[in-house]
Order: sequence, then C-alpha cells, then structure tokens
Amino acid sequence: MVAPVRLRDFLIVALSLCLVIIFLYFSQKAYLFWFLTFIPIFLAGWVWHRAGAFIVGVFTLASTSILIYLELLSQSAMVTIPSSSLLLQIVLGFTLIFLGGLGVGKISEIAAAEKEIIKQITLKDKTTDLFTERYFKLRLEDEIRRSERFEMPFSLLLLSVDTLANFRETFGTFRTELLLRRIARIMERCVREIDLLARYGDGFVLLLPGVKAEEAVKVAERIRTSVEKAEFEGDEVEPRVKKTISIGLAQFPEDAFDENELITVARQALLKARERGGNQTITCTPLIKEAGRA
Repeated sequence: MVAPVRLRDFLIVALSLCLVIIFLYFSQKAYLFWFLTFIPIFLAGWVWHRAGAFIVGVFTLASTSILIYLELLSQSAMVTIPSSSLLLQIVLGFTLIFLGGLGVGKISEIAAAEKEIIKQITLKDKTTDLFTERYFKLRLEDEIRRSERFEMPFSLLLLSVDTLANFRETFGTFRTELLLRRIARIMERCVREIDLLARYGDGFVLLLPGVKAEEAVKVAERIRTSVEKAEFEGDEVEPRVKKTISIGLAQFPEDAFDENELITVARQALLKARERGGNQTITCTPLIKEAGRA
C-alpha cells in the first residue's frame, strides 16, 4: 500500500532530512548524533507508509554512514576512537531505527486502511452498497459548480421501485433488501464509471455528468427495461417476482437554477410517471417545472 505523495508531506520530510544531514555535517560529530536519523525515517513511514520509510531510510542511513566514515578517517590521526565497537553500535542502532521506521509505516498503513473503511461505511448505504444520500448531495453541489463554470449541462434521474410498499408487506423486509440490492447491481451495469448512483429515500438517484436530457432518456430506458426483464426472489408461494421502476428526469441548467429546484422538478416528473401507472420515464416539461416551483 503506497500513500499518495502530497506536496505538504514531501516538504516536511525533505526539510527534516535536510536539517538532520546539515546538522550532522557541520557538527563534525556524526558518530555521536547519528540517532537523529530516526526523525525523517519515522516521518516518512507515517506519511508514506513502509515504502516511504524504506526509501528515505536507505538514503538517510547511506548519507549518514558516509559522513561517519569520513569523520573517522579525518580524526583517527588526532584522536583515538574505538572505531570497531563504535561502528558495531552504529550498525545496530541504524538497524533498530530502520526497523522502527518500517514499523511506523505498518502502523500508518493500518490506520489509513481503518480510516478508509470508516469512510466507506459513512459514504455507502449498508443495504445496497451504493453511495448515501448525503454523499450524493455533496457531489451534486460540486457538479452544479462545475456545470456553471464550464457551461456543461448534466442530467439527474430519480428512480423509484413501483409498489415497493406492497412488496414489503407481502415478502417482508429481508426480501425487500434483496430486491433493492439486486436492482442496484442491475443499474450499475447500465451506467458509466463517472456516473454517480446513490440511494435517495426509498429509491435511487443517478447523476449523469455532461449528459443532456436526450441521452439521459436512453440511459433511463436502458435501466428501466433491464429491471423489467429481471426476476426477483419472492417466497415459497411465489418464488419469482417481476418488478418495475418509474423514473423522473431533469436537466441542469435548463430545468432548474439550483440543486434544490433540480431535485424538486425531477421528483415532480417521477410522481407523474407513477400517476400514469409506473414503469416509464418522464422528463421535465414546462408544466412539471411550474408544479415544482409552486
């Protein structure tokens, strides 16, 4: 696991490394202060995990060893230095520092992995493993800013399983969760990697960056027909169940001025689809737009 190299982290590690090397060089007693090499190694291990600790550790220990060797050569004629025992102590010390840096890197990897798990739990819906409504709203705000900056429209789809309440009453909560999870997988196969599919209330929401309403209708119909053709798990009396979905579609900025209005007009289109019997896609019209603003 390799952590991304951020400029701030790079500057911190590089500065600590330079300061240690400069101090050892001008002190002319690197053989006494070599233990300071743990600072850049441990920092690299924390921000870049084991790979960072290894790379910085090799460079730091190599440069420090060269300084110590040159100092021993220059001072051997003037001062008697127990070089053999000193070198043994330094080698053992360097080994401990190097292993310690790798240990810090491992701890950092575990912490980063746990952080990522917590992040996924926070951002993912536990029933369908799709993104949560909260995350969708954050992404929607970003997409609106991007659309306004680059004058690039996008489409929003609200999707609802027809007669979901009846299904829950008939087959129970567990079978309903299986149904929603299966529909989520079907929808994922119908969209691009850059599209955002998330839970929204009892249904779903789909954000299509850079896609106009005309193309969004094709995506919506692909999802609708795929769900219509699928069979879902029921019970002993009715093992296989057919379900359909209704879809409301709106485009930004043609159909709305902000995220709240966009969701509102898409919801009005979804309600119109359900009023007409479900299993269909309804796009935003002037009447729907007026109803949404009322």
